[in-house]
Amino acid sequence: MNGVQGLGFGCSLTSRVSKRTAIIAGCATLLFAAVVGVVVWRVTARPSGTESQRVIAEVGKLYMLPSNETPTVAKVKDVDKLSGQAFYKDARNGDYLLVYSKSGLALIYRESQDILVRVGDVHLDQ
Repeated sequence: MNGVQGLGFGCSLTSRVSKRTAIIAGCATLLFAAVVGVVVWRVTARPSGTESQRVIAEVGKLYMLPSNETPTVAKVKDVDKLSGQAFYKDARNGDYLLVYSKSGLALIYRESQDILVRVGDVHLDQ
């Protein structure tokens, strides 16, 4: 019996697999967050502070927004680079993207029609 215990069978094998799975999941999450960040940075423009506040106020008339955080606001400048991503399928150049990272909420707003194009969940680790 003493020899079997010394071979490390049991919990240690399970914990090694769990650690490996956690590391892989963590790396995948970081990679996803980086890709989302690059897409948002390359395909959108940052509006000025007053423009962002105006857009947030307009969206707030259409949808109950989280009150405990300020969103990241971006303006779509090249929708073609977003093709193939389901969330952006109906987006157009000039639409606004609002991301509430703590609340896990993302919205696409089309100012020219005063409509929400898409509302969805976002999962970014910070």
